[in-house]
Amino acid sequence: MAFLRQTGTLINKNFKILLGPHSFSTVVWALVVPIILAALFSFLKNLLVPNAEFGIGEPSPIRTLPQALDAAASNGRDTVIFINGGLSGGDIDRVIESLTSDVRDAGKISIATENEDDLQTLCKSSLRGVSRCFGAVVFHSSTSEGPGDVWNYTLRMDGALSAININVERNDNDAEVYILPFQYAIDSAITALGASGGDGAEGGSRRLPSNVQAYPVTSLTQKEYEDRVLEIYMGVIVSAMGVLFVTSIIFITYHLAGFVTAERESGMSRLLDAMMPVSKRWHAQASRIVSTHLSFSLIYLPGWVAAALIMRAGVFTHTSIGILLIFQILSGMSMASMSMFVASFFNQAQLSANGNLIINIIVSIVCQVITKPGSATVLILSILFPGCNYIYFITFMARFEKEKMGADLLKIAPDSPWEFAGGVLWIIVIIQIFLFPLLGALVESSLYGTSAKGRSVALNSGDGEEMGDVAVRLEDFTKTYKPSAFSRWFSFLAKPREAVVAVDKLTLAAGRGQIVALLGANGSGKSTTLDTIAGMTKLTSGSIQVDGTGGLGIAPQKNVFWDDLTVEQHIVIFNRLKAPSSPSSKEVNLDLIKTIDLETKRKAQAKTLSGGQKRKLQLGMMLTGGSAVCCVDEVSSGIDPLSRRKIWDILLAERGNRTIILTTHFLDEADLLADHIAILSKGTLRAEGSPVALKDSFGAGYRIHLDDMKPSATPDVAGVQKTSAFDIVTYIAPTSTLAAEVIKALEAEGIMDYRFAGPTIEDVFLKLAEEIRGELVDSGDEAAIDEKAAQDLDASSPSAPAVGKRGVHLLDGKPLGFFQQALVLFRKRMTVFKANWLPYVIAFVVPVAAAGLVMLFVVDETPPGCKPEGRAGGREDEFDFSDIGFRVVAGPNDQVSVGSAMQLVAGSLQGVLGGGSGGSGIDVAAIANNITLEDSYASFKSSVQGNMKDLFPGGFWLGSSDTDPTLAFRGNGFLAGSMIALNIFDTLLTNQSIVTQFEALDIPWAPTTGSSLQLVSYMCIALVLAPGFLALYPNMERTRLVRGLEYSNGVRPIPLWSAYALFDVSIGLVTAALLTIIWTATSDVWYHIGYVFLVMLLYSVASTLLGYVLGLFAGGQLATFGWVTGIQAFTFVIYLIGYMTTMMYAPVPKIDSIFLILNFTISLLAPIGSVVRALFVTLNVLSTTCDGDKISDNPGGIKLYGGPILYLFAQSAVYFIILIIVDSGSFGSWFRRAVAPSKKAAPSSSLPTNDEEVAREQDPLMVMNLKKSFKPAFKKPLVAVDDVSLNVRRGEVYALLGPNGAGKSTTISVIRGDIAPDRGGGDVMVEHKSVTHDLAGARSHLGVCPQFDPMDRMTVREHLEFYARVRGVSDVQYNVGAVLSAVGLKLYAGRMAHTLSGGNKRKLSLGIALMGNPTVVLLDEPSSGLDAAAKRIMWNTLRQTVAGRSILLTTHSMEEADALASRIGILAKSMLASGTIPELRARYGNLLHVHLVHAAAPRTTRAEMDHVLERIRARFGDRVEVDGNTYHGQIRFSIPSSAVVDAAAPSSRGDGDEVTEAKTRSAIGRLVVELEEAKREWGIEHFSVGLTTLDRVFLMIVGENDVKEENY
Repeated sequence: MAFLRQTGTLINKNFKILLGPHSFSTVVWALVVPIILAALFSFLKNLLVPNAEFGIGEPSPIRTLPQALDAAASNGRDTVIFINGGLSGGDIDRVIESLTSDVRDAGKISIATENEDDLQTLCKSSLRGVSRCFGAVVFHSSTSEGPGDVWNYTLRMDGALSAININVERNDNDAEVYILPFQYAIDSAITALGASGGDGAEGGSRRLPSNVQAYPVTSLTQKEYEDRVLEIYMGVIVSAMGVLFVTSIIFITYHLAGFVTAERESGMSRLLDAMMPVSKRWHAQASRIVSTHLSFSLIYLPGWVAAALIMRAGVFTHTSIGILLIFQILSGMSMASMSMFVASFFNQAQLSANGNLIINIIVSIVCQVITKPGSATVLILSILFPGCNYIYFITFMARFEKEKMGADLLKIAPDSPWEFAGGVLWIIVIIQIFLFPLLGALVESSLYGTSAKGRSVALNSGDGEEMGDVAVRLEDFTKTYKPSAFSRWFSFLAKPREAVVAVDKLTLAAGRGQIVALLGANGSGKSTTLDTIAGMTKLTSGSIQVDGTGGLGIAPQKNVFWDDLTVEQHIVIFNRLKAPSSPSSKEVNLDLIKTIDLETKRKAQAKTLSGGQKRKLQLGMMLTGGSAVCCVDEVSSGIDPLSRRKIWDILLAERGNRTIILTTHFLDEADLLADHIAILSKGTLRAEGSPVALKDSFGAGYRIHLDDMKPSATPDVAGVQKTSAFDIVTYIAPTSTLAAEVIKALEAEGIMDYRFAGPTIEDVFLKLAEEIRGELVDSGDEAAIDEKAAQDLDASSPSAPAVGKRGVHLLDGKPLGFFQQALVLFRKRMTVFKANWLPYVIAFVVPVAAAGLVMLFVVDETPPGCKPEGRAGGREDEFDFSDIGFRVVAGPNDQVSVGSAMQLVAGSLQGVLGGGSGGSGIDVAAIANNITLEDSYASFKSSVQGNMKDLFPGGFWLGSSDTDPTLAFRGNGFLAGSMIALNIFDTLLTNQSIVTQFEALDIPWAPTTGSSLQLVSYMCIALVLAPGFLALYPNMERTRLVRGLEYSNGVRPIPLWSAYALFDVSIGLVTAALLTIIWTATSDVWYHIGYVFLVMLLYSVASTLLGYVLGLFAGGQLATFGWVTGIQAFTFVIYLIGYMTTMMYAPVPKIDSIFLILNFTISLLAPIGSVVRALFVTLNVLSTTCDGDKISDNPGGIKLYGGPILYLFAQSAVYFIILIIVDSGSFGSWFRRAVAPSKKAAPSSSLPTNDEEVAREQDPLMVMNLKKSFKPAFKKPLVAVDDVSLNVRRGEVYALLGPNGAGKSTTISVIRGDIAPDRGGGDVMVEHKSVTHDLAGARSHLGVCPQFDPMDRMTVREHLEFYARVRGVSDVQYNVGAVLSAVGLKLYAGRMAHTLSGGNKRKLSLGIALMGNPTVVLLDEPSSGLDAAAKRIMWNTLRQTVAGRSILLTTHSMEEADALASRIGILAKSMLASGTIPELRARYGNLLHVHLVHAAAPRTTRAEMDHVLERIRARFGDRVEVDGNTYHGQIRFSIPSSAVVDAAAPSSRGDGDEVTEAKTRSAIGRLVVELEEAKREWGIEHFSVGLTTLDRVFLMIVGENDVKEENY
């Protein structure tokens, strides 16, 4: 049940994330997109054939010729051509004259000619069969002219005209506008001529009536027509479009893979696995995998269901809804399963999501492209890839649907190339749903798993009690990091690294309720030990026992949250995961939230919390559930003193209730918090014990300093060393007892003015940590460098690093010009490419591979032409009646003589149906047997309706006294059907045979259009993907703050983006060249393919710049790729839909103009539109290249390649301008600088200031009256800095202190030039260069070590070389060598920077700040993440660099400020206090702090501890303040120095006397003596005494000013 509850909790968590703040995007991708795609699939069938309305129309009068010409004029057809075939001067010319008069009376153009070939010029057609001609008639003979003694003519009309898009509900179909009116006008003129007795008139012929009606009848009902369309559609699905359907389920692969890998990348997956109390370790992983799969499946389920229902209604209409619906759901779940499997290989969300999506897209396309795959191929691909399985099942259903049958899972599909039933595909998809997650779990366990033998966790209180007083026990614990399996497999290519023993045979125990601190230098094994105890790392050998009651509590060094969940949601989720059987009530959870000081933030999202609040939340997640053992890695790293103190309070409140094992780089923190400290060095335990015991045993002793004293004037004390230097006498006592003896001896001599310093944990640490000696040597510490080694440095060599007693000596940099800087940046990109080549290779391979594959579509094709040669007729140029039966309805009976009528009809049809003169080829008897005669008009129409399926060529009602003659013609199929019907109708009405034929005007024959469109589609898909990969690095550079550091080091936006574009476009250049070569070498179908190279190159430029622009706004690489490819893909899809819709629905003569408008409009959206146009041009798709009847000889014309080239040039320029403006800052500030620059004003000493020292213009750094506010939309302005002034003198370190949100980072950002101060909000001067007016000049003197290490994809040495070059250093290697020595990174020079430990990253950041030898250095948290040894090395390095420089330091470490700063300023939006440290300490702090350890510790009784407390209060009074509860025999208390003085000599001072500094110092000594004398009586084993720390001074100052933590 616990497993189910934990799984349910994780499902609920996933729903809150996916359907909470991200609900819009989730709903779009999970529901809206599948519905839209399914609807699109249903609509696509309408794009394959024109929209039509089948059935039976209503009779309407046949238009007169003028009426028809007017109707056709809107389509641009205004010309009628008459061709007499050389038969002039007779009846034919008289008919032409009559018709010409009608045309001209209608205001249209009539042209008569003798040669039919003139039509090629007079009625030139486009590839789509569109011309200016209404129609043409070619006369072959008449009753008096030409052969046959019969009227014989051919109608010639545009090939674009057809009966395919018939709409029986309207009367403007092509047959009713063009064929019937023209033919009826011709026949009327002929019969009028005969009836009037003209030449050749036949006896008994009649004139055609003027009032004749017609209506269309289709052979199919609307339902039957739709079925027929679906049948065609099914064939297309099988052959080409099945791959589209996979998009209805494919987007879960991107979403889910990114989600899973993001949790792994952040460390959340490991945290969940480690904190969940499970009997088997794999249970936690299984719960996580199952919950993720079910969450996404349930969220995407409505979309899958909706898509299946829509596809069932619009596509697979015969297949059971159950089959389609269930398979859609199963396939979606299978896609989810595969996503989890693929994601298990990745540790970066961006690579995982993109890789998963691309793999599925490419494989799906391959599966579709394979024609007629055999059974083995289908089985293998279906088993390996769910997308292929889905496509094959879609084609399986389509094959049944094509035969108007529902899919049968137990049968082989009709015409199937594989020999198994569709049920096999169901079996495969069901297996995939379970198999892929299982394989993913195995891969994840192998690559990232932490489960190992030797570690046991007691899950219930009974098992925990068996461990006795010990909560955590390590015995011979060893951890070895071995080379990866990959490096071992390929050891023949490169020698794998040697195995590293991180921890060696460590034995350690942590008692119940103890706080145990693990201390050690970087690489000592402390974090490895903590992670292994927590279960987040495998142990190699030995054993670990952990009391896991309540689930393990873990607070990793890097805070791990779900950004979009609230504080309360985090606590509730982890509570239910850690205590699934007995979760805490809401009240208990709220109490915990109150305990961690987040009561007012319980509804706030984690991402909105300050750094301190995030750490508190992490501790709350650790504590909830009642965890008996808690592991805290780096308790308060990077947290301001206010938050730090609150976090200490949280941990101290749990002392005695839980066992807390922590690591920290703050030794004062370990001293304050820990009951027990274990010091590790090089993987081994060097010492352990209480802080006081360690200080007594391994400290540097007790030091008593006497100023301005001669050694002879001071007493000697046995066992105590006395030294003298510079008039300072120092006693070094190894024990507190001897220290007390010294103090007594001094006071006996009347010497009361002395300074006392006891041993510190730092003394202990530095003494025991072996790593320190190596680091000291590497860093150039003058005390550690061997004299001989120092002499070996060749000072005469310009490249010899100069690091030694006189500090770090570096060469100055100089500003670089545009081309110099661009060259340096281009070189940097080449360096990054070596380590980050994969995206570029993909960006290169995808389009090149696509270019090769798409050649299959056109490899043997010839270019489509524009001339008449090689042309064909229209859609109905030739047709075969051999398969069409005759079914005629006629009436009235009394007007139709079947025998005579058939003789006339046979004569009329001979020209159409063949057989020669006289109709010998016509089977008159067969026709007569299929004639149905009706007496009434109503029965005629009813009979037409009853015979509509077989009715051909139509029904003929010859009229009656109350009805007009009416023609019912076959409206669908082909236009010639209406012509034949009218021919028979006119013959019956006139009793005269007229032979009429139909032929479309010639159009160029373009059989490659379909193949060309497929080439365009697949090529554009590849081109859409490529720029997304090129945009990844610039976005990563921005989000990881690398670019900000580059700008602070003098890099300018224009050279940077120019160099980056040049580098990335070089990939596009090679791609375009190879693409052009491949296409040129394999086919001749192209039109001026050299222009294609230019278009592809410009596309690379424009799309790359578009990617850069979008990357400025995207939150990460995943989002960047999505936006870049999404916008381009959207543009491409809109382009294709616009093209297909125009082709189907636009008026034919306007297609070209509409298409041009669409092209030039849609191409504005993204560069891919111009590429589509260029590909259309090069393939001459839709006669794009034609200029009349010939190929255009101006390929650079605006309608050909010129348009795309112009667009791409313009888009590149626009994108580049946007890029520079946005990346340079706000548009407003850029516009003001560009258009109306302010006059440069020199700083004036008359500026108002709150610090007189700011007026010292010789100071290298001056901040003057700085004000900065931020103005969120629809909110009040937020004041970040208010009238802050400070100056930093040359050779000085100034520490700027303050809580989070105090304005320190804002101040630093203004000094760096990253943000501008408010208008009129002061200025910053760097070496007399104004940051607001001469930023480049100011930055040339500025070095920056930012708070967060901006590590690029380069090695340590490559980083330093790049920044040296970009700084303009003349001898790069000299500065690089000096800095490597100074910061202690020589051993890591060849290591990738992002793989360094946190401490070494800080060292590299410091090295970068020093590069170029700047005179002003900004250090933002320089020692964050460094251990005490590394801090000392860095502090020493900083001291060496101070000479000649002004250093502004921001830090949360009071210890660091105390060690480095000459002056400090405490900031909280405004400056609260400023001065030297002794001044501030004397002003704000005179407390003494004592730590006592009882002789019976750690098993001290309560009575013993109460006895000590009573003695303390009895001796020093009520002014003693005890810190919290007392546990394990340890007591911490503080006491004012005045209380010690009063206790020592109560009568020596009056009530109004002040405690002087000398008396305070003597109070320390007196307290040491008091405690030493009371040790035996109180039962004290160890004690330590210390002065008020800078930390306490800081707290007092901010407390006096009522400064709260950030966000409170």
